[in-house]
Amino acid sequence: MNLRHLRHFLAVADERHFGRAAKRLNMEQPPLSQSLMRLEASLGFRLFDRTRRSVKLTAAGEAFLVDVRPALARLDRAVRMAEKANAGVNDKLRIGYVSTAVVDILPRALAEARQLTPGIEFELQQMSTAEQCAQLLDGRLDLAFISSQFTSDPQMSCRIVARYHPMLAVPATMDLAGKPVIDIADLEGIPIIATPAEYASAVYAFLDARAQSLGFALNRVQEFTRAGTALDLVGAGIGVALTSEAHAARGYPGVTFRHVEGLPPDLTTDFWIAWLTGAPAKGRPQLLAALANELASEPATPRKAGTGEGTAKPGVAAA
Repeated sequence: MNLRHLRHFLAVADERHFGRAAKRLNMEQPPLSQSLMRLEASLGFRLFDRTRRSVKLTAAGEAFLVDVRPALARLDRAVRMAEKANAGVNDKLRIGYVSTAVVDILPRALAEARQLTPGIEFELQQMSTAEQCAQLLDGRLDLAFISSQFTSDPQMSCRIVARYHPMLAVPATMDLAGKPVIDIADLEGIPIIATPAEYASAVYAFLDARAQSLGFALNRVQEFTRAGTALDLVGAGIGVALTSEAHAARGYPGVTFRHVEGLPPDLTTDFWIAWLTGAPAKGRPQLLAALANELASEPATPRKAGTGEGTAKPGVAAA
């Protein structure tokens, strides 16, 4: 048995006719018949029931076909990928993303990338903003969807692709979930799941300051770096957490989303697309730039890490 025999088998199985299969394979019919006879001899059973008027797969042939088709397809793909690698062409984008990107940004990006480069493939990994920036800089990612542009590294190009207002995720079983709008004063004594201080969240900083002005301190009981983790904890009744309206639109089991009264309207979570400015040729820099332009909601203004300079505000969550 060899690959030629398998390709001959697949052609006859598809066509159910030796003449059409031979034409499809650009060969004469007698050599095709001999090839299949040798394949059947090597297997020890018949693959086809042949008559002068028809060709049908036997039960063994039907079972054989189930695995032969995908095996040959995988082999053909492996050959194409090897040929492209040998020619220095890369048709795979390694993409990192924060959990919120799954709601809207990531699906749009994948669809747009396929429009720009038909046949392109993706390797997707969910990770925090900090992890994505690190992997971009060391070449392990081609593209990142991050929740805040907290790096000023000159090697990175960034564009804003979405902007969301914050909302409070509340356990559905908590009395607070019954209020249509949450006032900051309502948070006194409420367990809060918050981002670590080093993430410099502008929203949590604002809440801290506002709570102090009202005579109490936020009751932080748990920290998180990924929005999905925070929502899992909220759903389990551990406490409340600030997240974005993107998660509210998606919904989450056991979680009620509420607007917070008194938050400044410009206090938003900005989501960015980021890539290496000087990406090597195989990283498809032209595609990355074109993709960013198609998705961008506004021009990017660089911001130094941990500051509020530029158009971006630090993210509500680092996830």
